[in-house]
Amino acid sequence: MQHQGSIIGVGAMSPIPSLGYAIYFKGEKWLAFTGDTGYHKNTEILVDNASFAYIEATNKNGESNSYHLTPDEAHKLGRLANNYRLIHKRYESR
Repeated sequence: MQHQGSIIGVGAMSPIPSLGYAIYFKGEKWLAFTGDTGYHKNTEILVDNASFAYIEATNKNGESNSYHLTPDEAHKLGRLANNYRLIHKRYESR
């Protein structure tokens, strides 16, 4: 798959910054969305105490890297939110 507007290159690409979003309603963190990311302290801060979090979990367990989460990493983050759902899954999750 190629994202619209992306350039197909040869070899490894340099890492680029990842964006996550938090939407607040009446002063409370209502929704958090991690985007593509590895496990990081800033990602914990993003989802912490959110009413609901969408957390990407593209990699299978054992395929850990700095730009996608595994299910175990995503569930660990999800437990910081009040409710969560894993997205971008390529496998059956528990």
